[in-house]
Amino acid sequence: MKGIPQILHVKLSVGSYPGSAYEVSVDFVEELAEYQVLDCIYRPSQNKTVKLSEEQIKQYLKSLHEVKIFQWKPEYKLNFLPCAGTNWSIEIKTVEKVYILKGYKAYPEKWEQFLKNTAILIGESFD
Repeated sequence: MKGIPQILHVKLSVGSYPGSAYEVSVDFVEELAEYQVLDCIYRPSQNKTVKLSEEQIKQYLKSLHEVKIFQWKPEYKLNFLPCAGTNWSIEIKTVEKVYILKGYKAYPEKWEQFLKNTAILIGESFD
């Protein structure tokens, strides 16, 4: 896709206080996705590695462009600081640079679709 950065790696972290955290690391070069659940004190409680097919990679990359991830703001947050909530971060490594996106109790417009597409890729949910 012309004009769109070539993505090498995506790392997603989602955590809530109080509650669990989830991490997904997708390596497009090695064709692997790793999924980890961390318990409420951030100890690993579940790990999974998935070998990705060419079709899975193609579909996931397409989904990243469909949610317009490169148009997301670097940071999403509320105008006030609640005492509990969900924080998230995404690191996207491309051939040219690394993009860091993050938020606390505030999300980009297509956040839910992004999570759904990531869950489909790894065969797990973020419940």
